[in-house]
Amino acid sequence: MDALFQVGAVVYVPDEAAAYLPKKVLECTGYGASTQLTVGSLAGGGGEKVPTEKLALVVEADPLSLEGADDMVKFTNLTEGALLHNLRTRYANNSIYSAAGAILISVNPFKALQNVYTLEAQQRCRVRRDSQ
Repeated sequence: MDALFQVGAVVYVPDEAAAYLPKKVLECTGYGASTQLTVGSLAGGGGEKVPTEKLALVVEADPLSLEGADDMVKFTNLTEGALLHNLRTRYANNSIYSAAGAILISVNPFKALQNVYTLEAQQRCRVRRDSQ
């Protein structure tokens, strides 16, 4: 391996509006201060160089965080970018509750959700709580 990130890897890149965004590595050369990193959207196309001052904040994306996992303790690399993207993904799917081990994380949906407080959902929570 002759670069910090492999071409094709997904990384979280600092973003002014969204804090971190997942991007695909298009080109990467060097290590440390000599690193040059070009990333593009996950869908493909485009390409932008990551500014030198932001390189230290770029981290590899955990695959589970890209999918929207319910428990972030399962991540192999729990970073700020992974946590934020995971919550964003789950929020977009109306999954407002997530966990980091025994810690519950709730994101206010600002709307009524139909399937959150059904009897079936309550039963799943009871079974899960009793099994711990």
